[in-house]
Amino acid sequence: MTTHAPTRQAPIRPQRLALQRLAMAFVAAAGLGACDEPPGPFEPCPLSQSILNACAEDAEGTVITCVVARHPMCAEGVCASWEGSDSFCSQVCDTHADCPAGSSCLDHLELSFCVPDSVVAP
Repeated sequence: MTTHAPTRQAPIRPQRLALQRLAMAFVAAAGLGACDEPPGPFEPCPLSQSILNACAEDAEGTVITCVVARHPMCAEGVCASWEGSDSFCSQVCDTHADCPAGSSCLDHLELSFCVPDSVVAP
């Protein structure tokens, strides 16, 4: 009967283990980042129920524009509902030239942001 002596593996150096963990974390983060990119201009963005309630049409039929200047779901931070439109991601602007084609730079309170022309003149 043949017996085999147990084999010993060389211990993994702490530096190598740290590098392996770092590499795995980087790969995992890169993979997650590709899936979770925030929406770009004019993609839908969610508004909270309290904001939707505040923006609801009043008894006289006046429709209100609502804007969240630092929305976590939008790449440029702006989420807006222009005069009752569905909410969309936007960006801050100074002039129409700052906005993508097919949109205009409009003011609401103290913020100017890009609004799709199709929303302004349906």
